Amino acid sequence: MRIAIEDLQVDRVDHGYMIVEDEALVARARESQIPFACTPISTTICSGWTIDADHRIAQMVRARLNVSFSTDDALFFRTDVGREFREALPALGLDLDDARRISLAGVEGALCDDDLKATLRARFTGEIASLDAALADADA
Repeated sequence: MRIAIEDLQVDRVDHGYMIVEDEALVARARESQIPFACTPISTTICSGWTIDADHRIAQMVRARLNVSFSTDDALFFRTDVGREFREALPALGLDLDDARRISLAGVEGALCDDDLKATLRARFTGEIASLDAALADADA
């Protein structure tokens, strides 16, 4: 991971779960806001790791790395991004603030031009505000 980030200067990492073993590298990745596309469901299937608050993805989110959720082979793993959020967020011990950050990190890590990212960022921010308002109304 260190070679990829420091020597090759990658601008995004898919998975990258071993980063949590190197605090200095975590700090560097956080500072540079390198996007990490994480796949909780397939990672658990492939690794045998339990989805819980000690999972490497949860550690990455708590370390404020630029983590987004995605899927590997959605058909093979019988998942989609919605399932990743519905099932993984609570199992990882993550909250709504984490969900907001993970969603917006997906925009920042998207492989598209800056204009489209700006459009997507505005759309996601608007959708998040609408959902927040709906939650506030439900709690009232």
